Amino acid sequence: MTFKNKKLSKEEREEFKARKIVDFRRSYSGYTEYVDPMYITVDEYQEACLVSLGAEREEYYDVYFLFIIKDTQINIILHKELESPNTIIWSLEKVDSLGEYSQEQFLELLKEALNEFRWDGDPDERINGSADVSFNFIGCEAK
Repeated sequence: MTFKNKKLSKEEREEFKARKIVDFRRSYSGYTEYVDPMYITVDEYQEACLVSLGAEREEYYDVYFLFIIKDTQINIILHKELESPNTIIWSLEKVDSLGEYSQEQFLELLKEALNEFRWDGDPDERINGSADVSFNFIGCEAK
């Protein structure tokens, strides 16, 4: 199978929230926010799921993600560069521990997910249209 963008139903969102996965973008010392996605990019066969946690106003092109591979949760910050009207170049800014996955396995799955995620992960092609997706992952190292 391949990754697909998916809008979660109300029930699926409740199930996701019940997992109490900490949203590393919105949580800080003394305050915990849990991941509550509306859209996910998922490959059910590989049990992998990319969740956008959004971007900060000051760092608009730095996008925060949670990447779940089976039971491993990986916090990621990616930089999105727009080269032309239809070209997106993603580069890694920060990656947490990869758990049992090699960097090669992780990057291959991440590339597959981002190719489907494109602009914003919306399953509606009218909103999240086609894009040429490229990657600049040279020299990246996970913790």
